[in-house]
Amino acid sequence: MTPIESGVAFAPLAAAFVGASLLGPRVGSARIDRLPVLGGIAIALGMSTTIAALAVSGDAFLPGLIVVAVIPVGIGLGLSVPPLINLVLRSVATDDAGSASGTLVTAQQVGNALGVALVGAVFFGRLGDGTGRGPTARRLRPRARCRGRWR
Repeated sequence: MTPIESGVAFAPLAAAFVGASLLGPRVGSARIDRLPVLGGIAIALGMSTTIAALAVSGDAFLPGLIVVAVIPVGIGLGLSVPPLINLVLRSVATDDAGSASGTLVTAQQVGNALGVALVGAVFFGRLGDGTGRGPTARRLRPRARCRGRWR
């Protein structure tokens, strides 16, 4: 998958997140506390459809299948993240809201950075421990031969 294909495939996830995060609060204050649960269900459904789409597509890149599979993930994140942030911040005293907001955003950024670092470490640990074509190429060679791209 090229960077452009990846961006095109995952842009609907971002659009679904924005749409759901804007529409979610409009359900009314009586039901807004249920949005994180509905969002979690949508995320689980979306991850299941993404796994199924990847299993069906195999080595081929089927952008339509991936796009349809990631939309529920974006909807779920859009339904769950804003109400959870609201839940955290509304329990803080008004005088401390600015500090709490800054702490929350910092914690989110640290969590995102640690998540990317952890997934990258596991991925590259499994891929190979060297640089260049040596160890990495040896691990990729059988798959590339199946696709007819390695001679």
